[in-house]
Amino acid sequence: MRLAALTRDAARVARALRAHGYAVIDDAIAIDVGRAMRDEMRALFRADAFVANATVFVDAATTRARALEKRGIYECETHTMGEDQRKLAPVFASLGQAREVMAQANELMGWRDNATTTLTHASVKLQCNIGDGACFPLHFDSDSTLDSRRLTMLTYLNEDWKRGDGGELVVYPFPAKEVVIEPRFGRVVLLSSQLGLHRVLPSNANERFMFTVWFFAQEKTGETRAPLPGTTAESQMAALLHPALRKHLCKLVLAETWARSIEEAHPDDDARSVALRTHWDEVGLIGRVLSSNYPLGLARLAENIDASKPFPPIEWF
Repeated sequence: MRLAALTRDAARVARALRAHGYAVIDDAIAIDVGRAMRDEMRALFRADAFVANATVFVDAATTRARALEKRGIYECETHTMGEDQRKLAPVFASLGQAREVMAQANELMGWRDNATTTLTHASVKLQCNIGDGACFPLHFDSDSTLDSRRLTMLTYLNEDWKRGDGGELVVYPFPAKEVVIEPRFGRVVLLSSQLGLHRVLPSNANERFMFTVWFFAQEKTGETRAPLPGTTAESQMAALLHPALRKHLCKLVLAETWARSIEEAHPDDDARSVALRTHWDEVGLIGRVLSSNYPLGLARLAENIDASKPFPPIEWF
């Protein structure tokens, strides 16, 4: 698989990724290829190759493992497909490590000969959303201390999608405002796996097909430290927007939106209640720490957002 549109529009895509942490590429795959992929996903779904999406987490209060299931979302990781399933999906079976796109991305971003930036391997996950309000809450795909994912590629295969069907992707390039992206056929979205905060709005369509490719570097980036707060509003705001703190800042600023997205994505059960309690506990802790160490920066950040003033350049990769 090679994205001709990525080569054709390379300069714009690279600028968008560096400036905003995401880029949208329309008509990225040929119509016949997209239709073949969609038909393969339908065949795999009928063959029970998909499983319900669920996140397993540990309840801090009880140390009990809980499964937080999302309604109406089913997924299939291509590396787990058996021989019979691979025969049903020859295009996805051949996609493998998506090496051609990976080489394009390395060239595009200048990621060469560096263990923490050069993309070396990939994983592919297929997703079928069967409506009934199915959606994803706000989340980041990766944590730099846990895995080496660098770049996420989302590809949409919904030829009959129309406004009102829902299922839009929402990207939050904080401190800029959120951006709503329609899941149109052949559209590819690239975003930072580590810092690209995003969610999926509730879907009303009977079927919504897409697949995700995660590109990994050889080694994890590892933990980064934020600059010292300093004594000025400007220095504290810059520290808050550093990658080491920005993810926490996002959870604090978007706390209400984040909580609503958790409620929308999951059935009303004990697991969701625990997830919401954990969310608000984290928000409370983040608020106490940041307000204690960066009070001037938080105030200046709020002023700039309210007045639509510019922010320091954001580091996305």
